[in-house]
Amino acid sequence: MLHRLVWSLGLFILSACGVETENSTPFAQSQATYFCPGPFRYNATSKLCESSSEALGPFTVAMQQRCVDAGGGAGCAKDEWDLSFARKIRGNGSCPLGATVVKNLCIEGDRAFGPFTFEHVVSCRENNGGTACTSMRWEKDFAIAILPKDAFTFPLKSAALASYLEAPRSFGSCRDNCTRKHAGADLYAYTGTPVLAVGDGEVIDFYEFYLGTYALVVDHGAFVVRYGEIKANLPSGVYIGAQIRQGQGIAYVGRLQGLSQDMVHFERYAGWAGGPLTERDNYPYQRRADLVDPTQDLIAWKYPR
Repeated sequence: MLHRLVWSLGLFILSACGVETENSTPFAQSQATYFCPGPFRYNATSKLCESSSEALGPFTVAMQQRCVDAGGGAGCAKDEWDLSFARKIRGNGSCPLGATVVKNLCIEGDRAFGPFTFEHVVSCRENNGGTACTSMRWEKDFAIAILPKDAFTFPLKSAALASYLEAPRSFGSCRDNCTRKHAGADLYAYTGTPVLAVGDGEVIDFYEFYLGTYALVVDHGAFVVRYGEIKANLPSGVYIGAQIRQGQGIAYVGRLQGLSQDMVHFERYAGWAGGPLTERDNYPYQRRADLVDPTQDLIAWKYPR
């Protein structure tokens, strides 16, 4: 804990060394809590780490190519660009040119691009990320793996109606006289309750599931989730191929035919295996080999604010 506090304080001191100019756009280092090494400061408008005259990279491949196309020459490969030029090339999107949002990160290919939050940088340091932790470009898989737990959201707006830590709702609970085990966590809720995306991702499947309900499968980048036992009708904008955001309503708790309690059945997969999520011959869970117990994640994930 002391190590974490000292490191966080060090990051704060570094970021405080930035310079604001008389005509600069509003800086929001303290509000956004994004880390920039001195003398750079985070600009909430441009979403760049900036000094009085330059923006800090490394920049995306797409930005570098646009720079080359604009006649920037060898300077396009450098980590510091003219400020106004960098702002123009980056664009106004959530992520810089060429990158897309995956789990609240800006991803291009196998790289994640900053600025990163202070908490994420602390997590990088604690996971032996070394000098890369203070850069604007990390390996994608590493960046996702060390995301702080609050980078994800509990899939309901409030606590489930009954504990998912206890049988028969808990992961691994006996089914069919213990001939198989429960492959997810059942989060009891009333029919029609909105189901929330635990993180950013892409909808990759939707189909009939169990006792008159449906399942929505979302690739969240670091893992895959099957949101099961939901209604057949999905909210507007949710369909196979849709990009969704953390906390977005992506489904509604369905009505299980013949049962007295409704729920969202939550299954988590590591994402390294291919093929259908249900494999009837793969006991005891009858699921794909990369099935993961979601319990600790559900405990750690916060309710949406």
